Amino acid sequence: MTPSSPAHTQHTARLALRTDQQEGIANTVRHLRRPHTRGHVVSACGTGKTLLALRASEELGVRHLAVAVPSLDLIAQWAAAARADLRREPMITVSSLRAASHPVLAAAEADSTNEGEYLAYWLARHPRATVFFTFDSLSKIEEAQHSAVFPAPVFDLLVVDEAHATAGTWTKNWTALHDNSRIPADRRLYLTATPYAWEAPRLAEPPTTGPTPKRTTATAPHWDDPTLLATMDQPKIFGARLHTYSHADAIDDGVLADYQLVVPTVTDDELRTALTDPEAGPTARRTTALHLAILKAMREQDLNRDVVQVLDRVETPVLVIDQRIDDGQRAREVHAGLGLVADDGLEDHVLGV
Repeated sequence: MTPSSPAHTQHTARLALRTDQQEGIANTVRHLRRPHTRGHVVSACGTGKTLLALRASEELGVRHLAVAVPSLDLIAQWAAAARADLRREPMITVSSLRAASHPVLAAAEADSTNEGEYLAYWLARHPRATVFFTFDSLSKIEEAQHSAVFPAPVFDLLVVDEAHATAGTWTKNWTALHDNSRIPADRRLYLTATPYAWEAPRLAEPPTTGPTPKRTTATAPHWDDPTLLATMDQPKIFGARLHTYSHADAIDDGVLADYQLVVPTVTDDELRTALTDPEAGPTARRTTALHLAILKAMREQDLNRDVVQVLDRVETPVLVIDQRIDDGQRAREVHAGLGLVADDGLEDHVLGV
């Protein structure tokens, strides 16, 4: 087995593309066919943006692909998705992860490093490869691409996942992803489910009823200078919108399950009835007493919401004291503070841990 042909026996067929994915790939390839272009795709969570980007890179003939993600978990997800789509090229991760110790990355036979010079050396050895890196490892990518020891190839395509996280003020380190002089790439593709476009807040009503002048670099105050911000409605930064597949569209197509948002409310009369009506049963009294006991303990023991967690199970509500509280003695003190409530056998359900 050579480094350029890792063994994979788990998958024998590639995933079929839905119509919306086919349209997204076609639009992306058509726009990014020209070098030095960039664009962004907006598609709801769970609708296959990863597969869209991988297939688009394939149709573009990308040899060196870079994928930037905000978290370590996403590195593993991308690597697994690439192998599941029968991609065979060598892969390397640039982050604090050690691929050999990570079950998903080890199964994908990915290499790993957290050194820019090694990445440059590794890229120079592989005529076709994919690099996954976290936003926090940008400095390593920049170091590799400007190495004087091992000239690294320019990425044919840089994919930025969760691209809305790279929007905002230019003082954020992550905005280096937009700067081709720092992270050279022939093409950029930004992926997001929640495109971020910033609009300056109106601090006061306009003095007249006339039309409000458009804010520009010339008319905006210094703190409100549009040039100081990277937002996804700026084509020079994030490119054109290439494809949109909304959450509503995904539900209509049966790709995502519909959902309902339930906001329960309890009136004063309903609470009074639950606490005084004998027919309401002991559950309401027990649960209310538990909540009052927790609040009393928090006040008397000077606890805060970061320390106390309530697991409010209907049958066995439990008070969990975080390990940051000093040993069992402190837990017993808190438990003693709950001794005011013994009705309905509540003492059997309040535990200091």
